[in-house]
Amino acid sequence: MDQPTNIVRPTEFMDEAPQHIKRPCDYSLDIAVGNLETQLGTIEAYNRIASMARQLRKKIDAGNAKAPLSCFLTSVTGG
Repeated sequence: MDQPTNIVRPTEFMDEAPQHIKRPCDYSLDIAVGNLETQLGTIEAYNRIASMARQLRKKIDAGNAKAPLSCFLTSVTGG
């Protein structure tokens, strides 16, 4: 019996991750990152972004995460 040809084998990987839907906040984030790099340099910009990510993680772990606005949901399950 022949195997289907559309199966992705473990050794085969996509070249790029699929693109997510761009929302208005994505453009603002791109601009903010660009401004950070311009003003502080790439390394310090990375450090600041990592620091903010840690703060967001603490907020999530504490149970204080915000739900997305319903107008930006892409499915009924909230994904």
